[in-house]
Amino acid sequence: MNDANIFQYLLLSNDKNITKAQVKTMASKISYLNTDEIITAIYDAAQELNINPFYIIGKILQEQGSNGSVMCAGKGYKGQYVGYYNLFNVGSSGQGEANVILNGLSYAKKQGWNTPKKSIIGGIGLVKSYINRGQDTLYYQKFNVTYSPYYVNQYAQNLFDSQSIASTLKSAYKDANLLDGSFTFE
Repeated sequence: MNDANIFQYLLLSNDKNITKAQVKTMASKISYLNTDEIITAIYDAAQELNINPFYIIGKILQEQGSNGSVMCAGKGYKGQYVGYYNLFNVGSSGQGEANVILNGLSYAKKQGWNTPKKSIIGGIGLVKSYINRGQDTLYYQKFNVTYSPYYVNQYAQNLFDSQSIASTLKSAYKDANLLDGSFTFE
């Protein structure tokens, strides 16, 4: 345990102390998130769904990487699914890269995610189901020890998912000068 890993246990319910300007500061470090449309979408989704906006950015960064992917570009894949976005990679599975991307973009089309905002609200809305079940921390989403049957409804295959996003969260709070504030860890 260290000062970054502890953020695996931060409650992900919305931190009302985070301003839209602070969301913009964090998002500005990631080129594909640094647009007014996406910053507003992240902030609005956080307010609407009562989820920490830094968590939303961390989750997108975990799914899309620091340079983004075809899933967040709206350019489709080999001429298919142009104009659709899937920032959380929902439904992205299958054999081989092309199949994974096409399945994710197909899912986005079925959901009507034809803007980054719709993808953010739709994708984070699915994550909200974890919070509603008591999995209100990164750790509990990765390792369900909160309700029976245990060890099901676990988010992400990446064993270090919660640790990686926790580091991003800690950095975001530091950059926003909020580390001296109060936090609720569970």
